[in-house]
Amino acid sequence: MDHTHPMSAARSVLGPTGRQLSIMDASRQQILDHIRGELGAWAVCLIDSSTGMLMDASSQDGTPTTGNLDVIAIGCTDVVRSQQMLAAAMACSSVVEEIMIVMGDLFHFYRPLPSKPYIFLWAVLPRSENTLARTHLQFERLIALIEGHGSAPAALAG
Repeated sequence: MDHTHPMSAARSVLGPTGRQLSIMDASRQQILDHIRGELGAWAVCLIDSSTGMLMDASSQDGTPTTGNLDVIAIGCTDVVRSQQMLAAAMACSSVVEEIMIVMGDLFHFYRPLPSKPYIFLWAVLPRSENTLARTHLQFERLIALIEGHGSAPAALAG
């Protein structure tokens, strides 16, 4: 199994100082902070579903996600694994592309990286500020950015 860094493709973006950066130069933290800000999410995590390990995260202070992200990563991994097992039990030839769960006033959004489906991006967003369609489209574009072949933002949040 290939465990190379999911953001290793060279791409140009402007860093917080306006200096040209490649995605390789931008830290995962900068990218996740940018994604969280763009989505208005409480938290955005990059999680390895083969281990349940939290690879990196960005969370908004004062939300229920603060301080619990390692435990949340394990729970999110269980959700992704159960959907993968369900697909296998149903003899589906396709893979899980995304999972959206509406829980009270929150959207939980799971999206495996196409090039490394054992790594997924998870975000929890306030339902009052987002729609599932908008979130789906933004995640599609942001996954492309992470994988190095999407349109880059004007600047990464610092």
